[in-house]
Amino acid sequence: MSGGCTIRAYEPRDYDRASTVHTAALRASPVPYREGGPPDSEFETTVDAATDGDACLLVGLVDGTLVALGGLKPRDASSGVVTAMRVHPDHQGEGYGAAILDALEREGRERDHETLVRYTDARREAARGLYERHDWTRVDSASYGPNAEVVRYRKRFRAE
Repeated sequence: MSGGCTIRAYEPRDYDRASTVHTAALRASPVPYREGGPPDSEFETTVDAATDGDACLLVGLVDGTLVALGGLKPRDASSGVVTAMRVHPDHQGEGYGAAILDALEREGRERDHETLVRYTDARREAARGLYERHDWTRVDSASYGPNAEVVRYRKRFRAE
């Protein structure tokens, strides 16, 4: 439990509630939400990989209500990718994203990952601030169209 938030592994019965948090967080984001776009496929592939056992998807619950989620998928033998980090807009700023991120970092260490990476849209300032407060390093960014810039962050646990 972290700050009133219980973190546990995703279970298939969580799908509808996790999907609701995912969609609500994206709709509240400064990035225009397009149903069926890349964030939706990121969520679906993370759910599928977690269900198959290839990835980890964690959910955060407050008083039994699912308010946050985040995933960790293997990238290669020594690194992982943090995916689908979402907090319901009614609970943003309460530390639940940080609790999920801390738990994913612990999971990464337990899986012997030397490095974790995370990609996020440059317009998601709150998300970028979260990673930077947790000692993630901004590695680079790439533009995708006139208004889209994706920033890559990295967290190293051991020297590469």
